[in-house]
Amino acid sequence: MNNSPSPSLPAFAELAAAFCHWCESGSLGSAPEHAISSWFARLYAGGLALSEVDGEDNAPNACAADTSAGELTIAPIRGYYYREIFNPRPELDEVPCIGDVGDDLLDTYKDIKRGLVLFESGFPRAAEWEWAFHFRVHWGRHAAGGLLALHCMVHSGLAEEDAP
Repeated sequence: MNNSPSPSLPAFAELAAAFCHWCESGSLGSAPEHAISSWFARLYAGGLALSEVDGEDNAPNACAADTSAGELTIAPIRGYYYREIFNPRPELDEVPCIGDVGDDLLDTYKDIKRGLVLFESGFPRAAEWEWAFHFRVHWGRHAAGGLLALHCMVHSGLAEEDAP
């Protein structure tokens, strides 16, 4: 790891701020599936560009970030269920479970918001650590899983009535 934020950090912070503002706006818009797909794709691409940096010892605890406005906005999309597996390696015999696009959006929002609070508080390395680490272990999986589900259910025309 290194101690310098990546050159892509300011662009990701701008994307994170816009995403959190959208999540906290009180409405996901008239076509939420399209908007969510776009956000997941942009955030995932941005997450790929983040660097593994050391955190900052004096950074505040971002877990206390107020996410209540985002939780209220996202609540109506909860229950948009899909089948998923957590580890797609072919040698594993994993039973599919149920995913939820609303849960994917909420978990992504909470992880992004925590990093944004750190960034806006003047702790860019801590923010990048928060975003990059949780991209690898949490919100990246939610964004990718939710995007695949939305692609299959909305964008590629694989509607429920078309299922065998």
